[in-house]
Amino acid sequence: GDFNRLFGSDWAAVGGRARDDADSPPVPPVGGSTLQLIAAGPDVADDPLHDLLIQACHAAAGRIWIVTPYYLPTPALSDALAIALRRGVDLRLMVPLKSNQRLADLARGSFLRELQDRGAQVRMFAQVMVHAKAVLLDDRALVGSANVDARSLLLNYEAMVLLENPADVAAVELWMEPLMQQAISPIPASSRARRAVESLFRLAAPIL
Repeated sequence: GDFNRLFGSDWAAVGGRARDDADSPPVPPVGGSTLQLIAAGPDVADDPLHDLLIQACHAAAGRIWIVTPYYLPTPALSDALAIALRRGVDLRLMVPLKSNQRLADLARGSFLRELQDRGAQVRMFAQVMVHAKAVLLDDRALVGSANVDARSLLLNYEAMVLLENPADVAAVELWMEPLMQQAISPIPASSRARRAVESLFRLAAPIL
């Protein structure tokens, strides 16, 4: 139901024919998981995905583990992660060593070093371009299409699913932990010239 309504809204936003419930017959429930769909985009009131992520970071007591291809956080999210680190939360972030977006890689450098200097474990996966997006927040998990960047969280059409069943959260952890163990940590040092370039590109982070 929620996914059908989200598809219908997005379809209408790009000029598709209006849909009604008769176009999408109900699908019987399968399995025992409870999933909560969280959408983001210009057709969604307020910023529920961004706000949920910030609230969950402020509420986290044990861990925040993030896998994302691009890391260009909003100021509010940066602050929430910094506060979590000061509380002693186990904060781990994994990004690809090189993504498919050169400008985003240049813009992320100062954000990554800032997080690492505050005590986070920042890791870079070198084997392949990891394009998955997942966040573990204590005993909950978020998976879906949104990157941890301002454009994804505030501007793009995105959808994430909140998982709260222990077995589902454990499955995300089982996928995430070996990836992080294989990744490079700490992040490689950067030259002074690269840091200067990264600082310039950081200014454009909200639109990259």
